[in-house]
Amino acid sequence: MVARKVDAYEESGIASLGQTRTVDLIQVRPIGKPYPISEKLWGVFFEDLNYAADGGLASDLVQNGAFEYSHVDNPKWSSFTAWRKDVPGSSRGSFWIETNDCVAEENPHHAVVQVDCGAVSLVNHGFEGMRLHSGESYELSLWLRSCDGEPHDVTVSLVDETVSVDRRNVSSAESSDSIVSPDETFVESHPESYDIADAMPQFGSSVRLVAEPSQWTKIEATLVSPFDTRNGSLSLTFVGPSLTAVDFVSLEPALTWRGLKHFRADLVKTIAELNPRFVRFPGGCLVHGLGLDNMYRWKGTIGPVEHRRHDFNLWGYHQSMRLGFYEYLCWCEALGAEPIPVLPAGVSCSGTDGGSMSLSDTQMKTYVQDVLDFVEFCNGDAETTVWGAQRAVCGHPKPFGLHYLGLGNEDDITDDFTERFLTLFRALADKHPEITVIGTAGPTLVGATFAESWDLARAVRVPILDEHSYLAPAWWFQHLDYYDGLDRNGPHVYFGEYASHGTTMLNALSEAAFMAHMEANGDVVDMASYAPLLCRNGHAGWNPDLIYFDDDRAYRTYSYWVQHMFANTTATRACHVEIDGARSYMRELPRWTGLAFGGDSAARFENICVELPDGRVFSADDVTKIAGGVARTGLRVDADNYRIHLRARYLDESGMFSIEFGALDEPDRYRLWIGMAGLDCALGALRDGFPYDYDRVSMSRRVSYGDEWDIVIDVRDRGRSVRATVGDTVLAGTDPGKEMRRTVTVADDSARGVTYIRMVNALPDEMDVDLSAVLSAIGLTDFVGRDVEATMTVLRSDCADAGRPYEESPSEPVSAPVAVPSNGVIRVPGWSFAVLEIPCAGGIYGDDVVRSNIAGGVEGESRLYIDGGREHLTICGIPSFHVRHA
Repeated sequence: MVARKVDAYEESGIASLGQTRTVDLIQVRPIGKPYPISEKLWGVFFEDLNYAADGGLASDLVQNGAFEYSHVDNPKWSSFTAWRKDVPGSSRGSFWIETNDCVAEENPHHAVVQVDCGAVSLVNHGFEGMRLHSGESYELSLWLRSCDGEPHDVTVSLVDETVSVDRRNVSSAESSDSIVSPDETFVESHPESYDIADAMPQFGSSVRLVAEPSQWTKIEATLVSPFDTRNGSLSLTFVGPSLTAVDFVSLEPALTWRGLKHFRADLVKTIAELNPRFVRFPGGCLVHGLGLDNMYRWKGTIGPVEHRRHDFNLWGYHQSMRLGFYEYLCWCEALGAEPIPVLPAGVSCSGTDGGSMSLSDTQMKTYVQDVLDFVEFCNGDAETTVWGAQRAVCGHPKPFGLHYLGLGNEDDITDDFTERFLTLFRALADKHPEITVIGTAGPTLVGATFAESWDLARAVRVPILDEHSYLAPAWWFQHLDYYDGLDRNGPHVYFGEYASHGTTMLNALSEAAFMAHMEANGDVVDMASYAPLLCRNGHAGWNPDLIYFDDDRAYRTYSYWVQHMFANTTATRACHVEIDGARSYMRELPRWTGLAFGGDSAARFENICVELPDGRVFSADDVTKIAGGVARTGLRVDADNYRIHLRARYLDESGMFSIEFGALDEPDRYRLWIGMAGLDCALGALRDGFPYDYDRVSMSRRVSYGDEWDIVIDVRDRGRSVRATVGDTVLAGTDPGKEMRRTVTVADDSARGVTYIRMVNALPDEMDVDLSAVLSAIGLTDFVGRDVEATMTVLRSDCADAGRPYEESPSEPVSAPVAVPSNGVIRVPGWSFAVLEIPCAGGIYGDDVVRSNIAGGVEGESRLYIDGGREHLTICGIPSFHVRHA
């Protein structure tokens, strides 16, 4: 955050300093005494989604170094995916995969390279090419074995693939997905003077290793890159005649963040700058997995990496477990963050065909012990406990000091789930009462699963419940009071996953407004974390994400900067406030409706019509929607109130379809989903193009081929109220209409003696904020006529839709000292989030005043520039805010 002087008025588009304009005034008054809030409120949630682990946070540059990729991960993948087989025309060799005589039974696949003459290579290009930096060191690790009783040289080299290499004599065996059988050979004689160097003209740093006969040997070495490239690779060259096996090839930068091994330094640093108070890991849906065999088992993620069983990732790729529970715990320790691991609750994902599967009673006995063993692994004494000793073997004799443990993730509250959750919950309470269990409240804030989760939590006194929600900015602005009415004597909340479905400034401001009100409810909202955290560009399985990255850098979104501003101004107390002034925005909804059908499954729609209150009926022809396609009816009806009739027939084995209505080509419209996770219906809207949930209901049974429903949708006031009937299933919801686009909240850090005033202006026009009552509440009224010294940090944009996925936000927060006028009125620009920090010894309603908070110029600081009776502050070239005297 670097400050420079510019003309704020010119940059903000204000033509003249003397121009008279009307600006809305917002008055803020504290109510009652401050109350303590959670000091662990802001944290992060890591899940291996969007290539967040392998190819992301994990620092290993080699992809598929264990040759364990398969079509289970991806239908197009094989054990040689990400590898190229180079056989120059002067050489003859073969490549194949074996599982016998392996390094580790957990991951038996390994490559065997036979060279009859010359030299052949296995080349790994990493994840879209390896990023290698000139002069930097890279730690190499691999396992080698000679298979023919003779020792053989293997040369491992860094390669710059951007340099043109003549591939005319390279065999077609270089295809990354082909597997060559032992009898497929490539022949060409070559002279006795042949040298390995001739086969790798563009190679850089190399090391010559020896594959010993009859036994696997782990070999480690260091390579130094002589070039700077975004398209590097790692080459293993074998010289004939020889027969050599290779497995578990790894290449990691020696550069780390604060000595934290196996983590990509720049990504860890970017996350560390969020100052997270906790880290939730490893999921998410990844935890319960697709089927019991895919459930995340913590014991399989610790110890030697060779013996960590690889598995498919339910998000459509592979997980090597290079980052396992031990590494995650070390990461939390390095960050100074509370670890919040999540373990399955004995059931798999309910979103699979047929619903979730459950561990048997016999399996549960073993699994309960696994969960108890995990707590012992984290907290047990290294000298007296089995799993504490195992932790010490991993390299950490001191206990990690685990306090929280999540059980389950977005699970349906079935009898099977309830029984298994309670078994685990009671076992932990009995054996480890020091552990606070965090339960699960389903994927949304509406519907039967959400209600049943809360009923269960209240009945058995689960201390904290994990809520999730991904919604349009409009929803957040309309529900800032969402946690105001939460029972202070019941379970507390961990808002474990939330986002506003976009990366624009409007998304970020809606999150800032809601976060400010979560902080105001910090006595019952214990923790919150945006999700997902990371996304590798080109591999987005979910959007939006907090941080995008490629091999070169991390890209911080506007939402990232909002998280950054909260996390670096953490409060210990909050105060209720009353606010007067123009704060709301009323959306003008379209008054016409069309009708279309979408979704991933096939369906037939008949008897389609739209009926108006005056009796007019508009009909459409029957249509069949193909799987993955969209079918439009051609209807366009102008009306504020209407009823849609149709009959739908399901024509697929799985999947869901949607009924789209309202202004189909505009950003404000409506959608009814049928067959979500095979069982649910969901009713909602799109606001500014972002989803907004009204209701979610489970049907009496799972959707199957040939099912038919009579569907009626009643729309009132252009969609402010919607009611849908799908057979005997009823969904309903309302849009309150009014969005509170301007918010002001007050909190403090009483230990540091700082009061934080958070101001969101999610409208294009500036607003004046009268903080005189707040200044009085923190004991700063004795200095009438004197300005109050403070610091202002502001995130702003010129428009609401600035900001895109995969890119850095167009602007970022800027900070500078500011003198708040004695009348307490400051001006905040449009499309901005501002945090004002005021030093005061006692915080809100403090008895003492820090005298140094009276403004006085300090040489070299960026301060207010006064002209024409008005004052403004310029920070980093952005007109961050304005202040004025009455």
